[in-house]
Amino acid sequence: LPLINILGELKTIHTRKLVIDALVDVGRKNTSFFYEGLNDSKWYVVRNMVHILRKIGEKSTINYILKPLEHEDVRVKKEVIRALGELGGDKALTALRKCSQDNNIHLRRTALNALVTMGTEAAKQIIMEQISGKHFNEQSFYEKKSHFEALANWKGRDVYDFLVKILARKSIFQ
Repeated sequence: LPLINILGELKTIHTRKLVIDALVDVGRKNTSFFYEGLNDSKWYVVRNMVHILRKIGEKSTINYILKPLEHEDVRVKKEVIRALGELGGDKALTALRKCSQDNNIHLRRTALNALVTMGTEAAKQIIMEQISGKHFNEQSFYEKKSHFEALANWKGRDVYDFLVKILARKSIFQ
């Protein structure tokens, strides 16, 4: 607990990383210390707690880190999304699907990267559904490109056949 309190007051990135690494090592035995920090009023404390839980990698923490997904600060949300991609599982997949439809392009992009990090068949299907969706053509070239780059992480005949079908539509890049 004293290290958690100090973390919110540190000024340099190097020192913060050092304390975070120490908290990850100590916290592997008991992650419950970090759950209270997820409710802190300071955005950077919440983000750091999520980051620590992400580095610990215990799947049961998903139930706790879903709450800060509703945080007002985008930096906290992005850290939660990254954590969900690394931790995986059905709850993470459901949350990432929702995040990939957010109004904020940066959150959508982070969610897309998290789906790639998951690397599952279900994550691939979400990306393919988005590309096939009726609103995909309305997205910017940059966002369309990001989706195709994400999909390229999966190899296989189904991805190839899907891409051929999409390219046959011709209207995808206007």
